[in-house]
Amino acid sequence: MVVGQGEIVVAKTFEVKKVDKSLLGNLINQAKSLNKDSYTSESWSILEKALNEAMKVYNNSYATQEEVNAAVGALQNALKLLVSKPTTTGIPTQIIIVVDKSGLRSKIDAAKGINKSEYTEESIRALEDAIANAEKVYNNPNATQADVNNAFSLLDNAIKGLVKKSTSTQQAQQEGVSGVVQKKVGDTISIKIGANYLNELFKSAQVDSKGIKTVKVEVSGEKGINKFEIELPTENISKNKLDSKICVSTSIGEIELPSNFVSKGEISSSAIRITISKVDPLTLNETVRKEIGTRPVVDIKVSNGAKEYKWESVDTKVVVRIPYLPSGEELSDYEHIVIWEIKDDGRLEVNPSGRYKGEERIVEFSTAHLSKFGVGFVKKSFEDIQDISWAKKEIEILASKGIIKGISDSKFAPMTQITRADATLLLVRTLGLRADTNDIAMFSDVKENDYYYEGIAVAKKLGIVTGTNGGLFNPRAAIKREDAMVLIDRCLQLAGVGNVSVDTNKVNMYSDLKDVSGYAKSSVERLISLGIVKGSNGKIKPKEKISRAEMAVMIYRLYDLIYQ
Repeated sequence: MVVGQGEIVVAKTFEVKKVDKSLLGNLINQAKSLNKDSYTSESWSILEKALNEAMKVYNNSYATQEEVNAAVGALQNALKLLVSKPTTTGIPTQIIIVVDKSGLRSKIDAAKGINKSEYTEESIRALEDAIANAEKVYNNPNATQADVNNAFSLLDNAIKGLVKKSTSTQQAQQEGVSGVVQKKVGDTISIKIGANYLNELFKSAQVDSKGIKTVKVEVSGEKGINKFEIELPTENISKNKLDSKICVSTSIGEIELPSNFVSKGEISSSAIRITISKVDPLTLNETVRKEIGTRPVVDIKVSNGAKEYKWESVDTKVVVRIPYLPSGEELSDYEHIVIWEIKDDGRLEVNPSGRYKGEERIVEFSTAHLSKFGVGFVKKSFEDIQDISWAKKEIEILASKGIIKGISDSKFAPMTQITRADATLLLVRTLGLRADTNDIAMFSDVKENDYYYEGIAVAKKLGIVTGTNGGLFNPRAAIKREDAMVLIDRCLQLAGVGNVSVDTNKVNMYSDLKDVSGYAKSSVERLISLGIVKGSNGKIKPKEKISRAEMAVMIYRLYDLIYQ
């Protein structure tokens, strides 16, 4: 399919797959048929949790096959972990697990039917290795469903990773007349993209709702390639305004560069080189290796001619996407998949914008500086949120992404009122906001040594907070619900999501809407229409102070809307 309308011009092949839930249904029925009284309470509790999640997936019409497979693996594992209560004979009851290998058999047969002469030797070797592994699992009577699913995914990826001989280096070099020159040296592919080539692509691209044209260049690479060097004309990424984007996609990762990536005249050379390379885990310190494990780590650099250029900006960001296939456990809690930034001194810091996109099998994030980035999986919780089911998930996800913090490592204080300063900090972290605050006239009651100074300075510069008469901000005062809604609405405006039609049916559901202050009314109505504010018992209680848990829930909904 060639997409010629919309914001991206690119050729893409789509594969439509039917989601098979039959095995999941069988396992659910098997679990439901068991007698709770026959097993220990601890093991039954694990099964109940897995069963409830499995039923959600089974009843979800939009569930992907990956989500179904993850639910199958989790439920099978819970069944295996069941411990029967002691019987008179002392022999525990055996649980029989159904393993479905039919899909794996079909995938093996399809792989064997591929015409190997059409593809490069390296990609065929990878395919043959995946076939051998799949055959081994298929013929193993003790293989679990997780083993089968993993073998299926490896084989599926090997098929998708086949590289046709027509995309060889020699041919790419011969096609240099089109504006793209590609060469391979060892494990590195270098590609030079000419200005004329890009300009021709931009002619076919349509302007999106934000007035931006986007084009995508896909760089092919065989198995064993560990580095891509992409040379782009400086003129296309050094404009004074954001009116276009260039997306460069490789097998290691993808980067989307805005037209104002660097300031005009900041780069002396006519071309700029972007390097995307795999990072050897052995080069990382022990703490980083323990946190990231075998998940991918990429290093992204910019060079100005032969010299590395440390890119960092307060005005713009780049979007990065890293291919990733999560494990079954990770898929069942995919919102806890994060992006770690590895600092120059070896420290780890979570990038709040990192999120997994299942349909594309990528982890996407935005950043205002380039570094080493690794995929991670973080599950953070607190002792005092276990009984607030309406906010537990939201708090845990935001804490795992580094957006919210507890009052200690184990306590969150969910029902404590949140201050104006902390509410502002949460929003700045959620959107990853940055601004040049050197010339800002700060509120008189916010001092440079306050922990919230920089966050409030950024929010003031961007117009999110305006303070009160007399140049005060009252940072330590508890914030009212309607004021929190105003701040969130301003963040939506900043993110370009502010043009929302008010849903009067939703808005009129609340009996105390009349109590909302005039300055907050439009913000409250927009947030209700978007589902960020849902109220309680037909009321939104605009004048009441908002708790840390309530703020976390609204922040989560804001995050979900902006980064969807």
